[in-house]
Formats: sequence, C-alpha cells, structure tokens
Amino acid sequence: MKNYLWLILLFLTQFSFAQNKDNRQNIRGVVSDKLSQSFSLDLQNITNNKNVFSQSYDDRRRVVNTTYQLGFFPNFIYKIQF
Repeated sequence: MKNYLWLILLFLTQFSFAQNKDNRQNIRGVVSDKLSQSFSLDLQNITNNKNVFSQSYDDRRRVVNTTYQLGFFPNFIYKIQF
C-alpha cells in the first residue's frame, strides 16, 4: 500500500493553469523587389510564471521531483526572405 501512496499524491496535486503572456513586435523592410528583411522581438512569458512541466517520483529518496517550464524568455529574430 505504501508503494502507491506517491501515485495517489500525484493525482491529488492540482496545478494552476498556464497563464503566460506573450508579446511580439515586428519591423519589416524591403531591400529590393526580390529581397526583404524583418527584425522581431518576441517576449515570451513576460509575467515570469513558473508552470509545472513534469513531475517524477524518486523511490530511493521518496520525494517528488518537480521540473518547471522556462520563465521569461526574450527571443530576438532576424529574417531574410528572398
């Protein structure tokens, strides 16, 4: 019965919903008729909310290990289209 206690614990754990706010800004420019470029700044999870990604149980130490998703992540993008 003790071996299944961790399983019951995992099912009873309630997680908050993923509430990430994202924002993307673009700047586009046309270099020629066949070439254009764009710069983007994509700010992902600007509220720095740490959402649960996964959980695993360590039977040796008898603890639940929690892995969280990435927090605030700025993404700089430079794109050339031809």
